[in-house]
Amino acid sequence: MDSPQLNYSWPVCFSDLLTIGNSQSSVGIITLWTKKEFVLKHLSPNSYALVGQLYSRDEGLNGIIRNCLANKFIRHLVVVGVDLNGSGNALLSFFQHGIDAAHAVVGMPDILIDKEIPASALLELRNHVQVHDYRKLKDFSQLPSILTALPPLSSYGDASYFPATTLAVPETYPSEKSGFIVHHDFIGPAWLEILSLIRRFGTVKKSDYGINQRELLNIVSVIDSENPDAPVFSPYFQFTRDDLFSYYPQVLTASTLEGVEYSYGQRMRNHNRIDQIQTLISSLRQTPHTRRALAVTWDIEKDVTNEKPPCLILVEFLVQQDKLFLTAFFRSNDMFHAWPRNAFGLRKLQYFVSHEVGISPGSITIISSSAHIYQNNWAIVDQLLSQYHHPVKRIGDPRGNLILRVHDGSIVITHTDPAGKRLDEFTGADPFLLYQTLVLDHRVCDLSHAFYLGTELQKAALALQKKIPYVQDKELLL
Repeated sequence: MDSPQLNYSWPVCFSDLLTIGNSQSSVGIITLWTKKEFVLKHLSPNSYALVGQLYSRDEGLNGIIRNCLANKFIRHLVVVGVDLNGSGNALLSFFQHGIDAAHAVVGMPDILIDKEIPASALLELRNHVQVHDYRKLKDFSQLPSILTALPPLSSYGDASYFPATTLAVPETYPSEKSGFIVHHDFIGPAWLEILSLIRRFGTVKKSDYGINQRELLNIVSVIDSENPDAPVFSPYFQFTRDDLFSYYPQVLTASTLEGVEYSYGQRMRNHNRIDQIQTLISSLRQTPHTRRALAVTWDIEKDVTNEKPPCLILVEFLVQQDKLFLTAFFRSNDMFHAWPRNAFGLRKLQYFVSHEVGISPGSITIISSSAHIYQNNWAIVDQLLSQYHHPVKRIGDPRGNLILRVHDGSIVITHTDPAGKRLDEFTGADPFLLYQTLVLDHRVCDLSHAFYLGTELQKAALALQKKIPYVQDKELLL
């Protein structure tokens, strides 16, 4: 019988992340979330086949299985290190209990083993490879004696290779459960970002109207610069300028509309014969610092049992730094059909109140508690998003700008306000510690700005290490 063969392309998964020793050793070492370097410094390369970390309970476990089946000299897996997310538990559960009919680790239905690897191969692996749980080991200098004590075992066959898994696009990507911030100057780009967020992260669930919806909880949209009297009208809006200007009276006035049971304007301007908008205007004129300038649309007597209660529940006006800000709360918001009109209408209301009070308008914030898109609109939303994209900003962070330079063996970061006035300065040679300072001090709020700064920090650190010039926004001359 021919001796077992090892293909020289091994390891077949994550070869760039693994440390390879003696490929014919019977030992593989898994350090979980502990840096493998902390373990490697105690070991001779001849004492192991490979050493690697295991972050992912799914992809990482499948990588270990494929690498072991492609090298059947490996008969021992030694598991050490910190098990932050249960990846070690998943590995041990697979070897102890195997898989179920759905190709998931028994007792762990969310951890799927690649279906391209047949159950017979998985059983062969479990029958021939022993897993040794040393997760409680703190002194890694004991590992050499542990490895020496493992019983010597020979290969159990030729290498086995299996087709790569074809990734299925998930119905919904993982995300935070509530609280999505969308911040733009104008309503059009904000709307595109909102649609993109819901299509990617929205939970599919039933609605009260017999049709499915995708829903996110608490989208907080902030618009800074839109002028409702001269709107920046985007080509992807599903309404015309005339439609928009015809909608404004539904928010601003108490006029009755034919065929409409009520409007937001009626509820705010004639709620039990009270004009809440005029009342809050008077209040703001007399006491600009008031926190009581609000209007509600919910009528407790009617809306508890109303089949069509209002979606907009409350608007509140607050003055800060000689600007009038508006916050609106929707219990339910159709983000495809209703939200853009709602945003323009409320912005128009803000401009009206600002004019009456004599204070310039600030930004408008709209909190959409149930922010959803109905299933019959998913296709047109996808079409819009494939054709149009909201802009990606690199500058314009409202918390200011960060200017980087390298000086006297350190990275120097100067923080300025948006107008360029210097606020403070801090230095350091470790980009990770500087990054921590930026996070802990809340220096950045814009995601694209954060990515940009991460790139520049890494460039500055490399320039410091290589002793070459660094100029922000310029390519390094290595």
